[in-house]
Amino acid sequence: MDLIKLECFCTVVRTQNYYTAAEELNMTQSSVSKHILQMEKELGVQLLNRNTNHTRRVTLTPAGEEIYRDAGRILETWRDIQEKLAAWRKESRIQIGCVNHLQKVGGMAPIISFMKEYPDIPLAMEENGTNELLAQLQKKEIDIAIIAHIYGDFSPEGNLQNFPVKGFRRLCMARDDYSLAVNKEHPLAAYKQADWKDLEGEKLIILDKSFSSNHIIREALAFYHCPVEIAFETNGVDNIWGMILENYGVSLLSHKVIRQMQGVVPVRMKSPIHRDTVMLVPEKTTAAVRKFADFVEGLL
Repeated sequence: MDLIKLECFCTVVRTQNYYTAAEELNMTQSSVSKHILQMEKELGVQLLNRNTNHTRRVTLTPAGEEIYRDAGRILETWRDIQEKLAAWRKESRIQIGCVNHLQKVGGMAPIISFMKEYPDIPLAMEENGTNELLAQLQKKEIDIAIIAHIYGDFSPEGNLQNFPVKGFRRLCMARDDYSLAVNKEHPLAAYKQADWKDLEGEKLIILDKSFSSNHIIREALAFYHCPVEIAFETNGVDNIWGMILENYGVSLLSHKVIRQMQGVVPVRMKSPIHRDTVMLVPEKTTAAVRKFADFVEGLL
């Protein structure tokens, strides 16, 4: 006996009509009738008084009356179970928001390891910028945020200075510095290390204000008294890559990201801007999220 037969039987009795029941169940009348006939055959009793026109009012046999009460209780119990399962799935499901460079710094490896170790705990991931992820985390739209913490000697908290970090556990998944990205034919490509004053007279290409790095780079330029022209802002690293290949200008990007750009040379900076890929986890959270954070921390 499957639940669809009970559902068909109880819906026909409740609505008193095969047509109405079929519409409610999103089935054909013949399918509803077939399920009820199969149910009667399995039970060995007639449940409904037959009539040739299924649009007439449905009536129960004496056996049908008893079974209808029991069937109703079974369906009600199953719905309760479904609600509890849905609540459990929601409780155990982990919604992760992450920056789009996670794979480039090796951040996917511990997440994949967790998925293999705990296949019964579902994960969902979405990419976004750090500013958006911090806002989502505060609104509890995501359980975990994996963000870029960008900072320097001039601003130790950097882009996290306005975020209430005291209520969150911080796990550093990867460390990186911002380097100067230049065309391989550019004179600065021969430098082992560049000073901020070496940028004077260069055209600087940076990510736009939707990225938290924009504000930090501007802070660094002011702090180190670097009179450089910000020639172009864009929302895509590939756009910066293309401009550097055309020798239009230089940029400040993650050293690890630059190394993946063919034709572009990374030059280390003195007193660099730092970028840590950080996992932020609320201190008050679900058991599943805590298990995930503990697991990842154990691999770092």
